[in-house]
Amino acid sequence: MGRRMRVATALGVVAILSLGTAAQGALDRDFYADDLIGPGDSYGIVGVYDTPPGRTTLTMTGGDVAQMSVYDSSIVEQTGGFITYLETFDSSTANLRGLVGGPQGQLSLSIRGRSSVNVLGGWLGMEYDQGWVEVREEGTLTVADGINWGGLNVRDGGHIGIRSGYLNYLIGIGNATVDIYGGTVGGGWGVEFGSTTTVNIYGTDLVYDGQW
Repeated sequence: MGRRMRVATALGVVAILSLGTAAQGALDRDFYADDLIGPGDSYGIVGVYDTPPGRTTLTMTGGDVAQMSVYDSSIVEQTGGFITYLETFDSSTANLRGLVGGPQGQLSLSIRGRSSVNVLGGWLGMEYDQGWVEVREEGTLTVADGINWGGLNVRDGGHIGIRSGYLNYLIGIGNATVDIYGGTVGGGWGVEFGSTTTVNIYGTDLVYDGQW
């Protein structure tokens, strides 16, 4: 790559975990079977659950949700619309092609348990420096496309795979793993990795455009 990425052996960055309040007067709802959130729909707090032995798929083509929590092995397919805050647990999956992001300094996406989130397009974070992403426990984030204006924070056994797209800021803490195959990484504040974080860089399609 011609230059060496900065590695921080002592990292003092703490993700801000504040969460904005739900939209005034918006409806709260739990989904236990396949359903749709479409244009014109507006929800405050949404929960997505399986009804065993079935597996729930919630499709979002439009509308807005203040907070969405995804559990069990359920699936969220987002092709449009806006989610202010999304969190995934257990072995759930979210495929994102829309807008996910909250105000400055707030967490936009939290991936925990053995859940996985695939960013296939769209935006994470609505503006520069807005909308943090946190991956922890055994959660997995795959970035195949799209733009992240906030920062990615992977820690505590979490995994991030970056194949394309644009990432403003990337942090690895503790026993986390980062696999980078391509894309533009560190376009805003650069990257920082702890001494026990594993970073694997494959191929030649990576562009590092940040601090050194």
